[in-house]
Amino acid sequence: MASSPEVTSLSDQVLRLPVQPSRGNFFETGFSKALFGKLRVDGNLYHRSVSNYADDDLLLNTGVSFPIAFARALSMAPK
Repeated sequence: MASSPEVTSLSDQVLRLPVQPSRGNFFETGFSKALFGKLRVDGNLYHRSVSNYADDDLLLNTGVSFPIAFARALSMAPK
């Protein structure tokens, strides 16, 4: 609701800070190789990059949240 223009209908003293939508790319690749007919080697890699990463920051675990966004986020993890 904080990014909605309708929030100004609640009060004219509302500070409206729009949060841009998140955009991201997700990639995953992997391989599997049999060795000597008895063993198998598996591996994969996961990569995620996000811009305008939205996060709702809760106030003391209550229902009051402050929508914020990170400019960039990057996650790379082998599985």
